[in-house]
Amino acid sequence: MTSEEASILVWRILSGMPVEVFDDEDGSVWENEQWELVSPRREGDFAGSRAIGSANLITALNLIHQKILIRAIPLQARTHRCPFSI
Repeated sequence: MTSEEASILVWRILSGMPVEVFDDEDGSVWENEQWELVSPRREGDFAGSRAIGSANLITALNLIHQKILIRAIPLQARTHRCPFSI
């Protein structure tokens, strides 16, 4: 995965509908108030909004992490050791 491909993937996730994480056990909501999009959304239900949901941030991080691990599999096969933690 190139840095350009990673940037496109992250942008698609972060610029999508903002979704927050809800904790069913204690009823709390993880809200993201520190980060926002550079430019507002141009279309959809959230047009004009720059908010990024906490679940969007977590999803972007997890997908990039998975892509890095998948790319490391050939290295793992050669060395019998994965250089990244899961």
